[in-house]
Amino acid sequence: GVEARYHVWSNFYLLAKAQGRFLGKKARDSQYIEDNIDAELHLGFGFFNDKSKPKKEILDISPYVRIAHGWATPSNLNDIITGNTENDPYNNQLTSLFYGYPLTDEIFGFPLDFYLTPGFVFHCQMHR
Repeated sequence: GVEARYHVWSNFYLLAKAQGRFLGKKARDSQYIEDNIDAELHLGFGFFNDKSKPKKEILDISPYVRIAHGWATPSNLNDIITGNTENDPYNNQLTSLFYGYPLTDEIFGFPLDFYLTPGFVFHCQMHR
């Protein structure tokens, strides 16, 4: 296979990958295999560390934890904003917990924060 990375600007890159595989006799003879050649082509873009700038040891942003809870309503957005909501007859509720891990506080020289944010959401429905 072949991989290529083309630097466009700052830490923005274009990416390409082409790869081929030739399967052995045992794999080719399997009833689940149609062809003995497997090919892939990937095109895309990515963000990598800007090599022209020294790597920051400490970011200006911190990790965070976000906890939220909400109740469903059949009301429309205008009713919700004005406080004229109806109760959901099924009492649908959501509770979520997310953790934000800081990746960078700057991209392309602009102060933009990027986080990896894994989380858990629980939906419950309580019949009345």
